[in-house]
Amino acid sequence: MMEAIVLTRRSIKEWDEVISFYSKDFGKVELGARGTKKIVSKNSPFLEAFCCVEVGVVLGKDRPSITSVQAIEYFSNIRKDFQKSWQASFVVKWLEMVLKPLEKNIQIYNTLLSWLHFLDKVPETKDVLLDAILFKMVSIFGFEPSLHNCVLCGRELDEEKIYFSYSSGGIICHRDKLESRDENALSIDLPTLLALRYILNRSWREIMAFTTDELSAATHKIIYPYVVYTVEKECVDWNKKPSGI
Repeated sequence: MMEAIVLTRRSIKEWDEVISFYSKDFGKVELGARGTKKIVSKNSPFLEAFCCVEVGVVLGKDRPSITSVQAIEYFSNIRKDFQKSWQASFVVKWLEMVLKPLEKNIQIYNTLLSWLHFLDKVPETKDVLLDAILFKMVSIFGFEPSLHNCVLCGRELDEEKIYFSYSSGGIICHRDKLESRDENALSIDLPTLLALRYILNRSWREIMAFTTDELSAATHKIIYPYVVYTVEKECVDWNKKPSGI
């Protein structure tokens, strides 16, 4: 049995699908699922996006196939809340888009699972919670930004004029911005910098309690373009939600 979180599902035949998972032991995998589009399918309800499941697997001609599915966590409270469900669906679709197959990283799995558990239990969600998991994920991928010292000269920056440089991978001082001619570096004030540090290193609960709407908006202006830049995948601005949320 393979423990995994469902990322996406897509049709391949009249009644069959391919299910993409992020598994605990193998990273991202795709499995064939026969008959899951039929109303009588026993497995289909547990193959919805962001379900945590145990999956039986057998090798097949084109790809491995699912033999059985047992739910570990359905996250029913997320599914009852439109905003929570939208956030969870966005995260798993984003992971499906950016991750390569069979590259195991237990930190990705544990971070996603802990975030889903928290989202399921918290009374209501905030925009910063979505920013936080994507910011943490790109850091796990190897793109953790420097948020204490100038990337270019190494000096600690806390009070002088500071910029965030996507191409350099973190904050840079005013002098190095001028010398590097980095026109895309964004000016960042100290409260926003401290909030970015907090988001990157604290628990989901602490982030929710600490971050105001104003700080959330300010940090999003850094986090969104940084995530897009590092993964090199175009993606909609997740704070510009569809109508109804």
